[in-house]
Amino acid sequence: MPELYQATSRRSDSPVRAIDIILTESGMEIEIQTLQNQVVELEQQLAEARAAITALASLSDNGAASRYKLLFAFSRDTILFIRRDNGQILQANPAALRLYGYSHEELLALTIQELRTPDTHALTQEQMAQADAGGILFETMHRRKDGSTFPVEVSSQGAVIDGERTLVSVIREITERKRGEAERLRLLEELMREKDEAQQLAEELKAVIEALHDPVMVYDNQGMVVRANASAVRVHGFDPSHRHRHDTNRTLVVHHPDGSIVQPDDLPSARALKGGTVIAEPLEITNEQGRHAHIQVTSTPLMVDGVQVGAVSVWHDITEQRQAEQALRASQERFSKAFKADPDALVISRLDDGRIFEINESFERLFGYSREEVIGKTSLELSMFADPSDRQKAIQRLREQGSIRDFELFIRTRDGENRAASLSIEKLNLGEDNYFLTVIQDITERKQAEALLIERNEALQASEARYRQLLENANEGIWTIDASHHTDFINPRGAEILGYTVEEMTGRPPVDFVFPEDLDYSRQQLAERQLGIGTVHDMRMRHKEGHAVWVSSSSTPIYGAKGEYLGALAMFVDITGRKQAEAELLKSRDTLK
Repeated sequence: MPELYQATSRRSDSPVRAIDIILTESGMEIEIQTLQNQVVELEQQLAEARAAITALASLSDNGAASRYKLLFAFSRDTILFIRRDNGQILQANPAALRLYGYSHEELLALTIQELRTPDTHALTQEQMAQADAGGILFETMHRRKDGSTFPVEVSSQGAVIDGERTLVSVIREITERKRGEAERLRLLEELMREKDEAQQLAEELKAVIEALHDPVMVYDNQGMVVRANASAVRVHGFDPSHRHRHDTNRTLVVHHPDGSIVQPDDLPSARALKGGTVIAEPLEITNEQGRHAHIQVTSTPLMVDGVQVGAVSVWHDITEQRQAEQALRASQERFSKAFKADPDALVISRLDDGRIFEINESFERLFGYSREEVIGKTSLELSMFADPSDRQKAIQRLREQGSIRDFELFIRTRDGENRAASLSIEKLNLGEDNYFLTVIQDITERKQAEALLIERNEALQASEARYRQLLENANEGIWTIDASHHTDFINPRGAEILGYTVEEMTGRPPVDFVFPEDLDYSRQQLAERQLGIGTVHDMRMRHKEGHAVWVSSSSTPIYGAKGEYLGALAMFVDITGRKQAEAELLKSRDTLK
């Protein structure tokens, strides 16, 4: 009785597929029956050979002798008359001459031992004795005149001929039969091996099905559940000790995405039982506790030798996937809002060819282009860089570092105006595509303020009082330190940004107003001032109340008339609000990844 195992297995384009494995012993039974038939045939041949030998040995009249001489001469099998005492060949029929390749005279000069292969010589005397005593049927190896060897089947019987004990042997070459037996044995072993492998595979598949998180159910043609894994029992509330119909589950309500109830005849299992195939159909279920879930159902007919014997269904829970999709859409909306509302000009361009994919309104205001005029173009086509060499420098830094932060350059607007800007570029993944997110901050006013500050510094030598009044009333923080890096001036606005009074900050080094983890960076900046290096950079400072304050600072060294280092001057503005907006934007971008 064949055993039927049904199983399911994952694949890329659908949740599961049905695998039918039929294990049968019919092939093995055929092989055994064939061997039994061969045994019966050999027994019949032995009986016929014994009868022929007996007849030859008891010839009583010339008529019978003539008939048996004809049988001897025209037999397809080899017949040898062999002397019992020494194995000398006394007579051989024509078939023997053809089989061994000897002439009649050559063959009669040999013993039976000389026709056998050396490895069988030890058995010769014992087999001759058994043949003489009552007859024997056995297999052995013989050798031709040319030295080639071959398997034979020998039926030998003792008799008295002309008063002398003689062995009459009928010999049949069995090379083809041996090959067939070897092939049948090979096929039988292969069949047994395949059966073992199939049984092991069936056990493995059953274990896999049982371990699947997805419910798997197998139905017969009457729609009765004949197998359900643990997940199916848990989800559907089946009692494993009872049989259930596929369309009578009272613990779950199945409905379409539009909310309509799925009728029994429209269930995927019902359609599969009618011969249809359902692949990853989206449905929704609600249990008795009111829990709602999104599922994909795959149902296929279960076929054995082209005949449908039932159906198999797999339910794949995609609730988390749907929730992730909703979260992604919400994240995209947040990113879109932050992108549009950012005060800096933002550009999303494709990584492979640099063509602009999206811009925000701040970009339109800064450059004077409409969105339609920009999308699909490159920065080169729009001549956005006032100095083309700045574009090459930015590309080189991007290749070396993977991103760009606060790269200062001049941009050119649609009207041909050159404006100072700070450029930052990060890689951005949107779905399966890679892009660049470019932030362009207009720093023209800041640069103008820096230039103005330099002018004021020069005027300070002529009118310190007027300069100090100007500094104290400036909207930017202005901070100077002496050669030993102690504060010798801070204007009220600068002290206000950090939450101190001017008196509280005067005489203290700048490192007193940074976080411990930023000390190395602060000391590095002071060292650069001593080396005559001025910078424009963003820096985190520590407010008197302990929270962080981000400032954008333009710092330059101060020298005396003789070129000696007198200290440094920094002009800074509070950019904490901008940094918080940038952090929100980066957070939205990370969520998209």
